[in-house]
Amino acid sequence: MPTMKVFHWMDKICRFRENMRYRLTSTAILMVGALLMLGAIGFIVAGGFLWLSTQVESYAAALIVAGVLFLIGAIVIAVALGRNNRSKSTAPAALTTPDSDAQMLSDHMVRSALAEVAEAPFQAAFVAVALGVIVGLLRPKKSP
Repeated sequence: MPTMKVFHWMDKICRFRENMRYRLTSTAILMVGALLMLGAIGFIVAGGFLWLSTQVESYAAALIVAGVLFLIGAIVIAVALGRNNRSKSTAPAALTTPDSDAQMLSDHMVRSALAEVAEAPFQAAFVAVALGVIVGLLRPKKSP
């Protein structure tokens, strides 16, 4: 019987490791995609400014672009605040409790990672890209 417990824990550790590898890889890929999309938005704004500066004076074009960005930001904030005011249905306590210690640990790690991202987003993006490269290099090769 003690051998069965060892196999049980080995299986839990293996599943936890695979779950964390999947989450890290997914997070790194999402961060890279988000950074590329932000870069694209920057080029769209720059292109709009350059086109607009041929139509009106440069200072007027800068003011127009700033006003449009301000309005878009205000709309996004209004939508975000409106979403927070909605009432959320509460689930029974049995459904919200974690299934295992591994799930509690991974949830804690995700919460702490999100707190780090909120404090230093550029550093977090760099770390995510670096982790993605490391995980990609350590990933086992698939045989045909």
